[in-house]
Amino acid sequence: MNYSCALILALSLFSAPVQATRQRGSSTITVNRALTPFWACAEAHETVMFQASQSGLAGASLAFLPTSRVKISKGYIRYKEHRDYLVDRSTGRITLTQGSRIPFLHAQNLLTRGNKSSRFLRSSDHSDDDLRHDEGQFFPDHQVNLRYRHAIPSTRAAYPEYAVKDLPETKSRLAAGMPISILLLGDSISEGYNASGFIGFKPTAPSYPNQVLEGLRRSFGRNVTLDNRAHAGWLASQGLGQVINERLPDMRPDLVIIAYGMNDAVSVSPRYYGMAVSGIISAFQRVSPKTEFLLISPMLPNPNWASAPPARFFPLVDELARQTGDGVVLVDMTSLWAALLERKSFYDLTGNGINHPNDFGHSLYAQAILSTLVPADRLQSSAKIKCRN
Repeated sequence: MNYSCALILALSLFSAPVQATRQRGSSTITVNRALTPFWACAEAHETVMFQASQSGLAGASLAFLPTSRVKISKGYIRYKEHRDYLVDRSTGRITLTQGSRIPFLHAQNLLTRGNKSSRFLRSSDHSDDDLRHDEGQFFPDHQVNLRYRHAIPSTRAAYPEYAVKDLPETKSRLAAGMPISILLLGDSISEGYNASGFIGFKPTAPSYPNQVLEGLRRSFGRNVTLDNRAHAGWLASQGLGQVINERLPDMRPDLVIIAYGMNDAVSVSPRYYGMAVSGIISAFQRVSPKTEFLLISPMLPNPNWASAPPARFFPLVDELARQTGDGVVLVDMTSLWAALLERKSFYDLTGNGINHPNDFGHSLYAQAILSTLVPADRLQSSAKIKCRN
């Protein structure tokens, strides 16, 4: 492992108590939201982190223009429009009032003095400063939850759709209620960082793999199992080594989810990344020809992270797209993240300030994967809540 990889691994393992709490948080509300993707339902549940502007008033932008009242809350606290915040429905911009009770940060709160011994966290906009990185509660403590209605997006280009043609074995097994085994290979995001249930703080929402498992079980019965073999800090090449050394193809899983890329974008070329993912697929196909695959491209990191600018991630998507076909489907989280960042701040989506999702981000992963595996009407019925559109 090279120096950059070692630093990424150190980042991912920063929070010592994580392993003891990784299975916590089977929130019914969280899974309901995972089963009602915002691109199919006219009700959004998202997070924002308010940031102070040069005028002194803090603001944030919604992912969509609201068609209803915007409700803001944090835990048991329900904030009040006009008293705590103002909504410009023509722009989707929310501004905090003077004396608002809603937390916010200044730009300087998101930077720290640069570490002379390492430039790994260096900000691309501030050559002497590092980006603020925290694997605990700093970012969730400054984020609030929003709920509102909106118009369903007119274009679905950036949003996953039901893979009705390219995963025939998975589709037939799920539809028939047959046992189906899923193996997940990935890095720290797939291991669960920074879902609140993984870290161990309220609201203890489950990470995206646990949401996907519960969502599939609600939709197709309890015969679905998911074995999560993700490791923080890993590259796709390390995943290939794991597949070979642990003889994972001998398990003959029905579906393998491959979710690397965040660390690869820092350390290796797109071609090397693509070769490693291809090697994983081939290793399973040689032993278990009926195994099918979901390839998950990574979320985008902090756009001001000098070590991995966003431009490095889209070639990884291209590498995965070249491998799709019968039994191999791409879930493009990179483009989904990019679409949201056209309106929202990265700090609305992050759990650690650098390269991990918060609860909202984990829900986005789950929405995308479940939308790929479950027909839209079944998603709605499994959510047990009304999807207004």
